[in-house]
Amino acid sequence: MVKFHQIEMVRDRGFIIPQEELDIYDQFDDTAEYGSEHVQDYIKNFSQLIEESGKTPEKFMNAEYRHNIHENKLLLVFYVEYVRHSTKNGEKIVDNIKDILSIVSKRFSSQDLSDFRLILISPIPPSKQISTYEIKFPSYNIQYFSHAELMFNITKHVLVPTHTLLNPPQKELLSQNVKLANLHTININDPVVKYYGANVGDIFSILREDFAIDTISKQSLIYRRVAVISSSSPGK
Repeated sequence: MVKFHQIEMVRDRGFIIPQEELDIYDQFDDTAEYGSEHVQDYIKNFSQLIEESGKTPEKFMNAEYRHNIHENKLLLVFYVEYVRHSTKNGEKIVDNIKDILSIVSKRFSSQDLSDFRLILISPIPPSKQISTYEIKFPSYNIQYFSHAELMFNITKHVLVPTHTLLNPPQKELLSQNVKLANLHTININDPVVKYYGANVGDIFSILREDFAIDTISKQSLIYRRVAVISSSSPGK
């Protein structure tokens, strides 16, 4: 389930999905109920692929993606692994994020990449060191997802309107008609903003279906600017 929705998220960001992952994606019916025979068969087949690869599940699901239009735009997805270490005070569970960053640093430091993002996916919250890694590797644009966040596609929820991340030409066209700085904001930590990997200053168009309102038009289009909104800040 997590891998399926991760593939979907990467595709929706405009990245090319390799054929071996498309095969995994196409086998799954997202409308099937959890626990159904279809889901159980999918999990069984997916587990068999992992076993045949000879890799850990996490290493099997790690992937690299190039953008469909901008070839120097790279997205890396790593699934965090955890190992138990014996200490004098007992066992300690340690993640491999430091090893992941070392691999990424050695492999891609010399490449000419105009846009680079690293996604870390983990079953549990990241260690407190993650903020240290973000400071040490700012160019990696590290983004963290828990398994729970990828158990479903937030953009397909019935209560979530259609969000479209404007590209630079669309943003420029909009700026000719409205002052972007005056647009109401959407939090950088909003689940949909996070799904699309948007940055501060990016603009979303949001199309709402107003079926509950008796109006001539059943749709409304609004724009929101991505911003950092603290919990103490007033909503906009």
